[in-house]
Amino acid sequence: MAPDKINLDHYWRPGLDICCDITRGLPLPDNYAGGIFSEHCIEHITSPQALSVFAEMRRVLMPGRYVRIMFQTSRFILTATEPADRCHSHRTTISWVR
Repeated sequence: MAPDKINLDHYWRPGLDICCDITRGLPLPDNYAGGIFSEHCIEHITSPQALSVFAEMRRVLMPGRYVRIMFQTSRFILTATEPADRCHSHRTTISWVR
């Protein structure tokens, strides 16, 4: 599998490449992805799960490449232990390079 873009989601629908629960790991080899974009996903899992997902993103990301994560609120990363999907006060973007 070496497409330009992989569409990954928790719920199956037509056009999806990979259906999985990202809190259980990403089904991709190390250093596979040339970039990662996540939108409106991280706010629906707990902070410990998000940290695990971030570690998985780093594992599958090629060195020198970027991750961009967009979500509705940053509060959940700092304080919450339950999903923060009801907090829609503002949009936050995190970007980092491996």
